[in-house]
Amino acid sequence: MGPMQNTKMYEGRQPKASEGTPVHVCVRGVAGLDGAVSAPASSSACLAAMAAALLAGGSTTIENPPDCGEVRHMEAVLRSMGLGVRRTLGGAIEVETRNSLHPEPEYSLCAELDASMLLLGPLLAKWGEARIALPRTGGIDHLPLQQLIKGLRAMDAEVRVEHGYVVAKAKPLRGARIYLDVPRAEATTTLMTAAALAVGVTVIENAALDPEVVDVANMLGLMGADVRGAGSATIRVAGVRELRPVSYSVIPDRIEASLLLGAALSCGGRVRVTDVIPSHLEAVLSKFVEAGASVARGSDWVETGWDKLRPLSALKVRSTAYPGFPACLQPLFAALMCRARGVSVIADPGSDWPYPFADELRRMGACARVEGRSLLVDGPRDVTSAKVRATGFFTGAALMVFAIGTPGVTTVYAPDSLAASFKGFASRLSRLARGARAVVVCGARSSSRVRATTATGSNCVLMDNGRRCTDD
Repeated sequence: MGPMQNTKMYEGRQPKASEGTPVHVCVRGVAGLDGAVSAPASSSACLAAMAAALLAGGSTTIENPPDCGEVRHMEAVLRSMGLGVRRTLGGAIEVETRNSLHPEPEYSLCAELDASMLLLGPLLAKWGEARIALPRTGGIDHLPLQQLIKGLRAMDAEVRVEHGYVVAKAKPLRGARIYLDVPRAEATTTLMTAAALAVGVTVIENAALDPEVVDVANMLGLMGADVRGAGSATIRVAGVRELRPVSYSVIPDRIEASLLLGAALSCGGRVRVTDVIPSHLEAVLSKFVEAGASVARGSDWVETGWDKLRPLSALKVRSTAYPGFPACLQPLFAALMCRARGVSVIADPGSDWPYPFADELRRMGACARVEGRSLLVDGPRDVTSAKVRATGFFTGAALMVFAIGTPGVTTVYAPDSLAASFKGFASRLSRLARGARAVVVCGARSSSRVRATTATGSNCVLMDNGRRCTDD
């Protein structure tokens, strides 16, 4: 398991902490996949819902939070402000707002979590002030943050960036007409929450169309907010005096569902993902079909299949805002196109430093090169297992998907902050491998399974053949 890039809030569940014990995931290639798994709830939608809970008095419940690092990180951020946050026996998250709170979350927590900027809107709307540390990645140059500050200033907020913080005050926020230069989900969502308790009507033009934006709007509506037009380019929010706490279930994670469905194109076979909203996956499913895979769908499931005897077809993929192709799935499609005949082109016009994952694919034998803002992948190639590194969830998950269709044991190294997210994804991916224990997660805090201690003292989960997963 959010982050949304152009689809997932905050580049999809990528805590930026690089400190701590590295986690590594060992993936053994298998002959084919055949099975069904459920998609987890969207981490991006969950993070936004946790922030929106600040708008109501009392206890708001997120019924189905995913078990991932960013969600647990957000829990710690909320506690640092004096909010009551607890997990129920059923796994739900309860956020209890109180009559007073500290509008400055702990610096070290906010600096490691881009999604902490989602708190700006609710804090200004209900408490009139906020002081939040800039995220370490991007800082003030982070495009969604620039759009957010522009919007809040239009609503009569005083916002300045100083000493590594975003400092904002507003008493009260007032409705305004806001035009977003780029439709970003995180900016759209945060401005909606700010407008929910503002005086007057706020109109957001060129709003993001992402399903996660619609999901937050639906939650706000249940809380008593007047939000109209979510899912379109123009959102109208009429401020109300107060909002009530609710219990809410967030939408499924369309990005992780896509990653799991892509596994069928990595090593052949059939993969069904349940508990999804198929219409959220249209841009990705169309590319699967174009590549030569079979796709079937029902009301809440999608199934992909691929016969390895037929090479995949090369693709041209261009990342755009939803409902276009999601940028966070570039690593997946770059990996899959190593198995396609011909030269595939993946274009990302919105990034100044695209395709850092290309180096890791080359370690496994892929022919991938960057030309300008495009990545060219020439296939098919005879790829091999290797030791590779991922700095974020999407890259790591894509490398796992690639590795499960590659002979040998591939080891994916990543920051320990991704352990929880990797463990959930690895478990789902392994269940598709026809009963084989194909994917295991290793590291100091990443697994509760029985461990083997090597001569160097490192910890590693034993694979089912008795070897350590780090054995070559």
